Amino acid sequence: MKNLRILFLPGLGGDQRMFQPLGDALAAQGAPASPVGPVYPPLLPEEQRLSEYAARLFQAQRFDRSTFDMAIGVSFGGLLLQEWIAANKVRCRVLGLASTAWSGAGLTRIASTGASLVAAMPHGFCRPALDLLAAIYPIARPRLARRHVYAAMARDADASLFFGAGRLIKRWPGQPGLLHQTGTIIQMHGTADPLFDFAHTRLYRTPEIVIAGGDHLVFARHADLLARRLLLAL
Repeated sequence: MKNLRILFLPGLGGDQRMFQPLGDALAAQGAPASPVGPVYPPLLPEEQRLSEYAARLFQAQRFDRSTFDMAIGVSFGGLLLQEWIAANKVRCRVLGLASTAWSGAGLTRIASTGASLVAAMPHGFCRPALDLLAAIYPIARPRLARRHVYAAMARDADASLFFGAGRLIKRWPGQPGLLHQTGTIIQMHGTADPLFDFAHTRLYRTPEIVIAGGDHLVFARHADLLARRLLLAL
């Protein structure tokens, strides 16, 4: 198979290193990939809607063309990707979404409450708080194979976005027309995701890959399942 052209938008606190498990799984099935994607800039105080941040993020990209074999969004990246596709900024043969939602109403109660609390955090506390999370992450996730990579990504992430994006997500109305204007959508979700409610996701459509008891990190834990399903859809 040819080298796949993939657009990848990681979750909050992540970067293109998050793609590696899926890249390895695709390569193992004879489908090497060349992912491209953004580095998330800081959140500006005047940005009150997810669509505003998504538009500014896209303007900063320098894609040589806007058509991809696959476009994949994880968590927050999945919301941004929906905005880009709905605005016809990018096109793809297959859209892959992992641990994401169709609107801000998909946040669980605990995630919605947490978003409100951290949004009120003084700006000067954001960086130390994220550094602390990065330091304890490998201890808190002893069974996650790439826990040290995730910790490193958090140390490199922008703290204003990490703690401020929740208010944008809560207000996000979603892109309901996306399900009708996009070709193939492959969605993966854990039934025990503590951030984006699985039951709410199923109100729109049942994910193709359902991980029973899976948490918010199903992309990291089950990239092989996603790779196989994405390739079948091409």
